[in-house]
Amino acid sequence: SEPAEELIGRESSLSYKAVGALALSLVGLSIGATVYKKLYTKQKPDEDDLEQFFASATSLQDFGFTVNDQGQILDDAGNKFMWKGERYFKELGLQLNKYMLDLFVNQYHMEPLLVEDVDGPTNIYGTPNYMSCEKLLVLVQDKGCFNVGIWSKELTLNESLNVGTMIPYIEEAIQRNWGVILLNPSNSPVEHVLNSFDNVILQSSADIYCAAHGFGGKCILELLKLDERSRDKIVSIAFLDFSHAIDIGLKAEYPFLPDWLASKSKNWSTSELEKNEIVEKNFDMYSPSVSAGTRLHFYVPWKVYQDVFEYFEEN
Repeated sequence: SEPAEELIGRESSLSYKAVGALALSLVGLSIGATVYKKLYTKQKPDEDDLEQFFASATSLQDFGFTVNDQGQILDDAGNKFMWKGERYFKELGLQLNKYMLDLFVNQYHMEPLLVEDVDGPTNIYGTPNYMSCEKLLVLVQDKGCFNVGIWSKELTLNESLNVGTMIPYIEEAIQRNWGVILLNPSNSPVEHVLNSFDNVILQSSADIYCAAHGFGGKCILELLKLDERSRDKIVSIAFLDFSHAIDIGLKAEYPFLPDWLASKSKNWSTSELEKNEIVEKNFDMYSPSVSAGTRLHFYVPWKVYQDVFEYFEEN
């Protein structure tokens, strides 16, 4: 079941109105308590108080939230987030990023791997066996989600870590003794993918499998076009709701692409059809396309992760 789909379907976009609340757990008559009171009585908090609070916050707990055993982010009363504005969402997102990085490093023993990126040196993250494993899973997020290991901050805050982050993919891969690499794009996601493969991923001896959400698929497509080594190393790609119409000019410039995509990739598309039913496209998309079993783009990675691994094992 998808508990938020009906709610989201009544809104004009995914849960930007149903994400984030500030239940601030600071003591007494502190700035946090003052901000908390005003937020929940629909008063506008003092801007100086907000700025001081944001500058001092270092964790989700500073906002009054903890992560329960089901991966839900809740306040002390068991409530999920309520939308309180873009700035709140941004600041909460920063603390969510910190929480997730700590989880990846301490629970899944991932290591930072240096990439010389267009925006300067940055770290991607990999499991200790990324160089020696037989199969290596590379996870690529959508455009605009500049967060390591997170498909969607909105779903993570509104649903759970399992629904909104890459944890199900990571745990499934580790259980199968695969290596995993998480990318860390900034404002230049295509260049980040190209540099990550050149600096780190293609140095591994493993066969490479990619799961790419939305614009992440565009990044992988650019990689295939520009780096011949990637076409040799990548065994299979799971596109997670990515539409890549290939025009005549592109086919002429990269004649290998249609056959390569047809044999080595599959796209799970948003659709009203039952999951894994064939989806007919009205443009030249050479990856076979099936239904993700949801109409909502942000839900696709969570809905199909088990199907993705079944597909990978077939290849």
